[in-house]
Amino acid sequence: MVAVAVAMSVIIFMWSQGFLAQTSEATGSQQGSQNQAAQSSISIESSLFVAAASTDTNAKPKITVIVRNVGAVAITLGSISITGVSSNVGFKGNLLYTWTTSASTDITETSGTWTIAAATDISSEVLVQKGSSVTLALTESGTALASTDDTYLSSGDTVTIKITTAAGTFAQSTFTVP
Repeated sequence: MVAVAVAMSVIIFMWSQGFLAQTSEATGSQQGSQNQAAQSSISIESSLFVAAASTDTNAKPKITVIVRNVGAVAITLGSISITGVSSNVGFKGNLLYTWTTSASTDITETSGTWTIAAATDISSEVLVQKGSSVTLALTESGTALASTDDTYLSSGDTVTIKITTAAGTFAQSTFTVP
């Protein structure tokens, strides 16, 4: 009876040692990811909107955003999302661009096509060093938009810009098109 109790104790002890080692390792890995995210912080430093009159066939609506890395480590941008509200006169659409290591594609929306350019090569990840900033310039890439197009920038439109990092942190601001 004593031998069975000792054997069971040894088995339980060995199992608990392996379980605690696995739990500790998983927790350490998760903590490392959380530390990286805590040190990754960005801000939208400024934005500039250029609305295009629907009667101007050569005008191209533009959105320029300056993003600053205010964190303690270099960050990689994950995506930029620009959303208009339904009460806007012009921009009611939603533009989304996600940076990947593959070739870049246009920002697209059902009724308009926009292109994006960054200070670095956007066909790969956009890396922003600690304390540095990057300028993202979005331009409507097709012909001039009609005033009924929901990606047309109109004075007074409310636009929300959200930029995420690969670590999962983000900055979001709402602006009014002048």
